[in-house]
Amino acid sequence: MSFDFPIAVAIISRMADPVATTAAFLIMTSIAMWIESPVIDLMATTTTLAKNHQNHIQLQRFSLWIMAGVASVHALVAFTPIYNAIALNLVHAPQEVARIAHTGLVYMTPWAAIIGWRRHRQGILIRYGNTRPVGIGTAIRVVVMAAYAIPLSHLSQWPGIVIAGSGLSISVAAESLFIYWVSATTVAAHLLPGMGENDAPLTMRKLIKFHSPLTATTMLTLITPLIISLALAKAEQPVLSLAAWQVAMNILFPLRSSTFALIELVITLYRDAASAQILRRFCLGVGVFLTTLTVILWLTNVDLWFFRRMLGTTQEIAMLAHIAVIGCAIVPLLGALQSFVRGLLTAHHLTASRFAATAVAFVTLAGMLAIGVGLAWAGIVSAAAAMTVSQATEFGVLYYSFRSRLKDFGFVRQQA
Repeated sequence: MSFDFPIAVAIISRMADPVATTAAFLIMTSIAMWIESPVIDLMATTTTLAKNHQNHIQLQRFSLWIMAGVASVHALVAFTPIYNAIALNLVHAPQEVARIAHTGLVYMTPWAAIIGWRRHRQGILIRYGNTRPVGIGTAIRVVVMAAYAIPLSHLSQWPGIVIAGSGLSISVAAESLFIYWVSATTVAAHLLPGMGENDAPLTMRKLIKFHSPLTATTMLTLITPLIISLALAKAEQPVLSLAAWQVAMNILFPLRSSTFALIELVITLYRDAASAQILRRFCLGVGVFLTTLTVILWLTNVDLWFFRRMLGTTQEIAMLAHIAVIGCAIVPLLGALQSFVRGLLTAHHLTASRFAATAVAFVTLAGMLAIGVGLAWAGIVSAAAAMTVSQATEFGVLYYSFRSRLKDFGFVRQQA
């Protein structure tokens, strides 16, 4: 689901004012993703709780309320002075970068709400084993993004940030429509009235209690790009550093995000200690593969080729992004291990443990970035070190929670 960002950056890099616009794209998406954070875990919540018709109706109502909330917040930020307070006073983005990012953010106003509906319906598909449409939907999203944005970049006079922002909204809308259409069959097969009604009813209070720690966790996680942007904005050559970090993320984020779906995989397939052991080996294998792939891309300079040829960035930006790639090489492995433990904790409704781990990681990230700024480290080095150390810390706290609840998971101490 992260490949629409490289398409946007590749277009921006070939249009007017590419360095400032690429830096603005980082600011724009960082703010949009943080506003989006309450809807992210609708997938995990729906995967876990969509057991019957009553739960389905309650989850649908809950999702619509959250969608309305994030759309309202996005509009409030995009169309009021709140944006300047965030971009200029909080993040300290250069004024020209903040101005460009604001324009794109306006065009992304419906983005978060649309993603919320899509993730809710994807959760239904995942719970009942119909995962193929999730991948097809992603392909549709990428194709629509390319089909919309590439011609406009050649035929229109629109700024690159406008094409990127509107393209992200339109492409995710196309994906959401497809997922809704496909998931209707799954709803009819498993979630009609009278199906599974012997289960305890899901009250709104129970639902909020389950989902709130997940939302708080994701809000802390997705404020990370803003905190990193703040540190980069205080580094030497801030515009260059912001642009290079965004370019690096076009390789690092797809590799890292490949581990995100492991959470729903564990929630869906975990049954007992034996299944947990198999899932653990699988998650470990995915993490090792992705981190090894990252190192190979760096050693062979394929990442540099991608930055220069595919994204069209300058040599200076590409070299800085190259440093970020190796600095964050272990992050996919850490993400896979985190997802395994998060999945087990969520399956047992122990969502508060996930929030505690993320809170510790956030403090670690902020502390590392503050040290980097104080010691005048290069912005890219500071950001990469902070991300890696904070992710390692988060896994450590998650693993501690896992170890302390082995009996709940059906493990014996020796098996852990």
